[in-house]
Amino acid sequence: MVIRSERQRPSTANVKSNTGPAANSIPQAPTQAASSSLSYSGSDLLKLSSQEYLDKFNVTAYLKDVITLLLENRPSQPVAFISDYFKNVVQGTSPMIRSYRYIKLTKINRISFWDNLVAAYATLDDRKCGGMGVTGADMRRLLHLLCVDFPPEIVSSVLTVLDRTDTCVIPFSQFAAGIYACIMYEDFFAYVERLFTELDVTNSGSIPVSLLSDTLHTALY
Repeated sequence: MVIRSERQRPSTANVKSNTGPAANSIPQAPTQAASSSLSYSGSDLLKLSSQEYLDKFNVTAYLKDVITLLLENRPSQPVAFISDYFKNVVQGTSPMIRSYRYIKLTKINRISFWDNLVAAYATLDDRKCGGMGVTGADMRRLLHLLCVDFPPEIVSSVLTVLDRTDTCVIPFSQFAAGIYACIMYEDFFAYVERLFTELDVTNSGSIPVSLLSDTLHTALY
């Protein structure tokens, strides 16, 4: 039997990692008041002191927030991180996308990952459950977003193992366990994909199942 490489990762260009440790630290799109102040003439703005100008447009708060997040998460591309942050400020995002960005921001083995996981949960909380937790439906949507190229049954199996339906409230401990499981799946699939590429020395797009199975067994055991 031969395994063929047909799996393609969909583009996530429109979903970029962003922001960090607390749900209320994600900046929203400028308020109506701030937006209307953009119509002020240049001469009016020139009359403001430096501090008044920065306060009027919340610039100081944004700069402090992005620097704090930058130092807490230590991304490998800090300038791109800052750029993504301010794109999010201007465009605004839904709670689901903000939650996704929190989780994808750092690697699972980083201490800051768990801070971001708490922020992801808090972002989804209090929308349908009166602040008591995240619904199974919300978690299913988030898992599908995180594992967009997974077979649907894998995502469904997570909620099944947790013994939760779409209408159930999911406490943080189970939310964290489910997210962790999907990320481990993703890491495993990525590892197998790299292994497949290494074994497909002729670039034919297929390798014997026995070769992949034996290699995986040797690597994992």
